[in-house]
Amino acid sequence: MTDSADARIAAMAVHARSAAAVLARTPADVSAAAVRHAAAAIRADSAAILAANAEDLARATGLSAAMQDRLRLDAGRIDAIADA
Repeated sequence: MTDSADARIAAMAVHARSAAAVLARTPADVSAAAVRHAAAAIRADSAAILAANAEDLARATGLSAAMQDRLRLDAGRIDAIADA
């Protein structure tokens, strides 16, 4: 990994820890509503998500077929993510 990628990952980890602390104090009904909103957004943007995933997979020429399959999204996988 490059230093730039390491720095971005470290920054994301800091933000994730901060977000986790806020979520821990968030009332259950508010966090449940946020999860429902996120699921609706995933479903609403599924065409764009699938298009971006196809572009990513087209550039993933160095990955094994098994790894590409793990990364490949389809409508069923998008629904599963939104349902999780």
